[in-house]
Amino acid sequence: MSKSRHTEARIITALKQVETGRTTEDVAREQSVSKHTIYAWKAEVWPYGQRFRVLGVIDSFTRQCLALEVATSFPSRRVTRVLERAIAAH
Repeated sequence: MSKSRHTEARIITALKQVETGRTTEDVAREQSVSKHTIYAWKAEVWPYGQRFRVLGVIDSFTRQCLALEVATSFPSRRVTRVLERAIAAH
């Protein structure tokens, strides 16, 4: 995954401006991003600026979601545990 060219401070500032009542379009124009980027930032950031990650295990043949885990970080032990549960269940 490539590193974002937008700093966390910039993202949080933009989201706070939208929360205070400014339109998404105005904030996006000011930040030189699309309004869709602002919406994506909203989806990625929890309150207090804490980012979250989603670990999805998808069967590439059936396109079935075997596991979906949400957390702020995924240490290797947790990833292993999620994969083991997915293998055992299917």
